[in-house]
Amino acid sequence: MLSGVCMNIQIELENAPDMNEAFSMLPNEKKYIYCLEYFDEDATKSLSTFFKNNGAPLTDFVTQAIKAVGYNEILSLVEALYPMYNDNSDVSIDYTVIEKTDDKFKEIYDQNKLYDLVTKYVKANKEIFID
Repeated sequence: MLSGVCMNIQIELENAPDMNEAFSMLPNEKKYIYCLEYFDEDATKSLSTFFKNNGAPLTDFVTQAIKAVGYNEILSLVEALYPMYNDNSDVSIDYTVIEKTDDKFKEIYDQNKLYDLVTKYVKANKEIFID
């Protein structure tokens, strides 16, 4: 479901004259699902891969997106790395912390759990996703 819903959002963004502006105009629910699609794609490699491969606005919404769908087990790990990759943060990259966080994330991240949580979230907010 995640990829399908994200594809519809992607089409909406691609048809806009300015994708960044169109993204900013989306309801938060759509921003979260769009963000989680890219998060999932990269997080299967490592949590830090998501932050290395992406920037704002995706990285700015990832913690909110994870909170929104209720994947609380990974939230503290995402929150630990986000400031290191945020251009507006004074937190420096700490490769030891990144390695430990990536290892812990790999132990607990369950792609199927994310999909289940996203499915519930989309169904609970179906009026936002059905045009």
